Amino acid sequence: MTGWTEEGIARAWRALARQEAAEDWRFVHLTDMGAVSVEAGCHFPLGREALIVSFPGSWPVNPARLPEGKGFDVSCIEGQTVFAGKTAIALVRRPEGSPDIFAIMVVDVLRTLETAANSASRDVMEAFLERVREWQAFM
Repeated sequence: MTGWTEEGIARAWRALARQEAAEDWRFVHLTDMGAVSVEAGCHFPLGREALIVSFPGSWPVNPARLPEGKGFDVSCIEGQTVFAGKTAIALVRRPEGSPDIFAIMVVDVLRTLETAANSASRDVMEAFLERVREWQAFM
């Protein structure tokens, strides 16, 4: 298991915090979990921190089925070449959301993803969405 920490995630977000040109997003690759790719991201213009999980294959995702909670949004990322041919789902801190609580949530989600990726019986996307829904219920 990778040693995910809130400080490590916050460091990645700080490295992405400065917008260059007119970009909407900045990303840094964190890890691969089998065919699943995980990135830290920053969404502009507000510089909101994000965790992006991309799954192989490109298919439409109904935004109404994505969880949402106090302090965070979940959305699909489209039109970014880094995710071409993939389905990328972003967990993004809302401006009113606590950066510290969001970092704790992201580390928890990363650990859940790792466990699911190492288990033949768990679908990583379902594990991701289920864990985010649990945070939604908690918050």
